[in-house]
Amino acid sequence: SSWWADWKWLSVPFSSSLTLDEDRSLLPPLKERPPIYCYYDATIKKDDAVKDAESDLLLTWRRAWWAQGFRPVILSAAEAMQNPLFADVQRATLDAGLRADLMRWLAWENMGGGLLTYYTTLPMGSREDPLLASFRRAEYPKLTRWEKLGSGLLAGPQTEVAAAIKEILASDQAAQAKDLLAIVSKNTFVVDKKPAAIAWYDANTVEGKFAKVATAIAEDPAKGLRSLNQLINSHLHTTWQNTFTSGIAVLKPLPHHSTYMVTDAWDLAEDLSQCSPSPM
Repeated sequence: SSWWADWKWLSVPFSSSLTLDEDRSLLPPLKERPPIYCYYDATIKKDDAVKDAESDLLLTWRRAWWAQGFRPVILSAAEAMQNPLFADVQRATLDAGLRADLMRWLAWENMGGGLLTYYTTLPMGSREDPLLASFRRAEYPKLTRWEKLGSGLLAGPQTEVAAAIKEILASDQAAQAKDLLAIVSKNTFVVDKKPAAIAWYDANTVEGKFAKVATAIAEDPAKGLRSLNQLINSHLHTTWQNTFTSGIAVLKPLPHHSTYMVTDAWDLAEDLSQCSPSPM
């Protein structure tokens, strides 16, 4: 089969003009989505219930960023080990926290830079938000982080990510530092103001604003993470509702003859208009 990847497909209503598959319609080429990365180390020993809860959070992260026009990619230790700098990190004397941070960066650099988040960093704004729109252009000229987001959201080109890793490995403080941001020079990052369209549910934020969820995580990690996932989904739903302030329209093409046809759409609209359950 052969397919057109340009706009000539507009003049071809059916795929039979190009392929012998008569039952397949010719679809337009999909717009390429910029990747956004999240590192998750599946080799750490945890209870199955905790792993399942974290998998649900990863799924929520993927859905949220996909809805904003990105291609979410979950990285692992396998990507980090493919980095030429991995051997240097293994030989270095490092704190366990900094080593875990560097593994995350190694995987990110190996993918060519771009956007890096935690799975608890989610978009909480409209699709037209200036920051999210700029991210979709996939242009990251400088290594950048944002106030009050720590390492929750990072952006930058591959060359500067690699340079930051080398800077850490050459630092005299590498053996004592707990994380990467604690020892990089001030000139390593461009620091922008905290964005309104990004939410990071780190431990300090959850403890300070959502004490009930923080207590649940401390008492039963699996149950607490499920509560956190429910809280995040509730916030995502509320953000979506606030984006469409005029409400939800259900189209009924033939008012006297299509009631049954739009029943499912009507039920979906009613569900979307309701508030999602929240642990708070």
